[in-house]
Amino acid sequence: MLNQEAHGYAKFVIDELTLNEFAKPGQLSKIKSSLERRQIYNMMFDMIKSGKIAGSRLLHIVLQNVETETAEDVMGDILRFVIPQVIKKYLPEESY
Repeated sequence: MLNQEAHGYAKFVIDELTLNEFAKPGQLSKIKSSLERRQIYNMMFDMIKSGKIAGSRLLHIVLQNVETETAEDVMGDILRFVIPQVIKKYLPEESY
């Protein structure tokens, strides 16, 4: 997933099969590196901004994986950035 300690830049798209796997409970915790998990959440957030997935889909993936998340840095990103931004900018008001 990462290249040379994350010193590169590219815009990635996660394929449909992988997104479906991430939507199953605890699947992201199988990825041992917290840095890679953070980058996966960031990739999905970029996919929302590009109109490739719905904000509700990322929130569903977060809810399916937050219970098994053990890294403080990943939880911090999820709670401080991902969830608030998705709700504020990428969910229709009638969703909440």
